[in-house]
Amino acid sequence: MTVSPPSIRSSTVQLTPLRSKGWHYTWCNKQDTGSRVYNKIDWALGDFLWLQQSGQQQNLHPKPFRFFPNVMEHPNFSNILKQVWTTDESDHPMENAWCKLKKLKLQIKDINRYMASYQQKLGLAREELAIIQDQLQNQMLNQELFNKEKKLVLEIAKWSNITEQALRHKARATWVESGDGNSKYFHA
Repeated sequence: MTVSPPSIRSSTVQLTPLRSKGWHYTWCNKQDTGSRVYNKIDWALGDFLWLQQSGQQQNLHPKPFRFFPNVMEHPNFSNILKQVWTTDESDHPMENAWCKLKKLKLQIKDINRYMASYQQKLGLAREELAIIQDQLQNQMLNQELFNKEKKLVLEIAKWSNITEQALRHKARATWVESGDGNSKYFHA
């Protein structure tokens, strides 16, 4: 089956289809044998200038520590929080709170490393899904592969939600740094 990108006047816009990772088909109706349909419906296009700019990444400043809400989903988070918060470092309340937050930050850095593996787990799940879908190209009626595919799709959805949560938090932090309040006034 030959699939071509949407028709665009390439002489005026000069867009080219971008390479994609993974399986060639981007949509499947996830039906069982006999009524399964595969199709490529997603196309990404870019011009030379955009390709050139997206290849350049600037990392001028080290990343500051940020507390992301998905860290609270770690199984050890509540125990670490209780352990740090029950200690008293000073007689002054503000200094005590500052010391507790500093200790908590050190403990959470370890959890952040674990939480960073969510992106790795998402990548691994996507790779496994690509392998299963490659096998499905050769064995299109294999029910066991259908079941594995469904399981991996659910796993990818789970890790994608966690990643989206982290990105949403990062975006809000950027708005706050820029002086935007993410309010009705800002969006109006």
